[in-house]
Amino acid sequence: MQRWFSGLIVLALTLQACGLFDSGIDDGYSDEVSPAIVEDLSSFEPEPLTRKGATTVEDKWDLWTAGTRLRGADLHPCKLIDEETCLEPITLRDVYELAASGANLINASYPGVFAVNPPHALDPVAVAYLDNLIAWAEEIGIYVVIHFRTGPGRNEAAIHRLRGADMSIWTDPTAQEGWLAMWQYVADRYGNSPVVIGYNLLVEPLANLTVDPDQELEPEQVQAQLEGTPADWNMLAKRITAAIREVDSDTPILVDSMNWASAQWFSVLEPTGDPRTIYSFHTYDPDVYTNQEQGQQEIHYPDEVEDYGETIIFDIAWLDENLQPVVDFAERHDVPIYVGEFGAMRWVPGAADFIRDQTSLFEKYGWNYAYYVWRGDEVYFDGFNMEYGPDPSRHSPEAGNEVMELYLERWEQNVYFPATGPEPSGQSQELSNADPWLYLIDVNLDQAVVDQIAASSYAMVVLDNIPSEASNTDYPMESVIDQLHTAKIPKIVLAYVDIGEAEDYRTYWQPGWGVGTPEWIAGSDPDGWEGNFPVAYWYDAWQALWLGEGGLMEGILDVGFDGIYLDWIEAYSDESVIDIAEQDQVDPVQEMIWWVENLASYGRARRPDFLVIGQNAAELARFDEYVAIIDAIAQEQVWFDGGADNDPPGDCPLPRTEDEIETEKYRSTLSPACRRQHDEFPESTLHVSSESYIEDLLVAQAKGLEIFTIDYALDPENIAWVYETSRSLGFHPFVSNRNLDQFIPP
Repeated sequence: MQRWFSGLIVLALTLQACGLFDSGIDDGYSDEVSPAIVEDLSSFEPEPLTRKGATTVEDKWDLWTAGTRLRGADLHPCKLIDEETCLEPITLRDVYELAASGANLINASYPGVFAVNPPHALDPVAVAYLDNLIAWAEEIGIYVVIHFRTGPGRNEAAIHRLRGADMSIWTDPTAQEGWLAMWQYVADRYGNSPVVIGYNLLVEPLANLTVDPDQELEPEQVQAQLEGTPADWNMLAKRITAAIREVDSDTPILVDSMNWASAQWFSVLEPTGDPRTIYSFHTYDPDVYTNQEQGQQEIHYPDEVEDYGETIIFDIAWLDENLQPVVDFAERHDVPIYVGEFGAMRWVPGAADFIRDQTSLFEKYGWNYAYYVWRGDEVYFDGFNMEYGPDPSRHSPEAGNEVMELYLERWEQNVYFPATGPEPSGQSQELSNADPWLYLIDVNLDQAVVDQIAASSYAMVVLDNIPSEASNTDYPMESVIDQLHTAKIPKIVLAYVDIGEAEDYRTYWQPGWGVGTPEWIAGSDPDGWEGNFPVAYWYDAWQALWLGEGGLMEGILDVGFDGIYLDWIEAYSDESVIDIAEQDQVDPVQEMIWWVENLASYGRARRPDFLVIGQNAAELARFDEYVAIIDAIAQEQVWFDGGADNDPPGDCPLPRTEDEIETEKYRSTLSPACRRQHDEFPESTLHVSSESYIEDLLVAQAKGLEIFTIDYALDPENIAWVYETSRSLGFHPFVSNRNLDQFIPP
């Protein structure tokens, strides 16, 4: 296996050994590189990561402008912050384990690659650290935003307000020119890397500290004093941006607000005018809570708190209000926002609830975010290392601690990863070629039809798992699947399963069962399908029928299906199901996502390439967590539907647009059979528009999912129109009768 390291680290070590390079606190760099990084490079060989449902983007900007797509953590390497203390270097193992935990972003809070002191020369140690990080990220498959903490005229001590702080960047034109040159060098060096998705110009610009703090001025008053001077951050950010754009027109740029990237200082932040710039802040508010020292954890979340002499009700409403300057800025200028740092000491009371509410707000506003910090600070301080849990005396990872589990839960929602990482499971690519495809759930499938399917050009076939029917337990399903797998054109064979309704003809159905017996049978099918009953699918008894020993999933895997095709995912919208969910105080949408995940995990535990297609409920594609679980979405009746039990068998057109729904003009176009379906079933699909389905399907498609459409029509003109229209959208169409019990030639 390839060794993942850059030859520049060898150069840096050689220069040090020969005494040709020297740094230290004055220029902000350590003159020692820990042997641990060299040992890590030579001994740690990680296995490639397999990411379920991973997808990529062609334009890096798309990662920043379509809701929350990036969730990760801050890393920073060995870096002096006083005469004695050096943060631990970041290693390949750290990067790999962060990516393996589900994060898709590294906030590389790194020393700049030009020295702090004049003549601001290139620093080979800093370049080596950055080269290594980016090389590792490219091999592992995780995005990187380069954040420079230090550089010409600004050292680490300035951020921490320690002795020896250098803040000459705000007064020295030479230092500012050095900063521009440093970013040009970096943009030219890394701009073509597929994993480098952003340049943060300066971590926590503190130009405001050049104004006398004793004046106790508001941000607007401070900015009035800075405007037009070398310490005008708005002006310097524009200059650095222009310098970068001379060599790199594409990589997004990030600009922090002043005063440690405070949300409140967005009131004086100005857009640079660059159309590919994100605006960033850090939040540890209120500091009296997040930075409580060991043994002094008196403030809880939520709580009533004294903060700078003001009593606040410290809860999610307060957190939301605290973010409003950023929200207002984003809306006013129509720009994306990034939360570059956030967190709390791992021992503060209520930390998990605090982080959960924070990240919920970030997701609500569609912001990307990275928590502070993933490892890398144990020599200095491990208060923010959430792997270690809430016990201050513990200095090693604690499995299952609540806050770390919360971060892992958030990272599980990630579906966007660099294309340079290890290949995804291959399922999506497999399904991209699954056209034409056949959907046939005839419970009396005979050998003649099986032979027709095997001889056809169909690439994918959806069949009922016939042995799960009480009257067909001896059906030779395994031999049928084997015949389709070994056909001249081999088929992907998926098992049709109804996960949101109980069916009274399945092997699990017991005498005496009906609505309310057992309690999780919620009601009757709203569209009139006899023998089908919506269920409260979160009940253990229902899930055990599928996942328990001898259950339906075991049978599906045993006979050789390549995956599952899930029907009635939309059960969360059924009124009888909603009633039980309210009674049980659960969120039926979230419970359905978890239910699909349980089924998928069961299948993939035995077969890593096990496919999962979700039928209907395309609106769930707005949840990245759901997208990460499935391989594709299939949507019925996008343009034409029929009725229960094949009455009518099809050719009932849906309203094309939202405006046509419930209009007499639309109703008058329906045939008598379709009009009866429309009038008798007010919750049926004839009261939904094609427009709304397509809108949801395009969202799913944009997130990398393959889209399959199923329409019900027998009129040749309608069939031809559906195939042409669906394929023009990049979808995979199939048209049949409403019972789906006919073999349709490709």
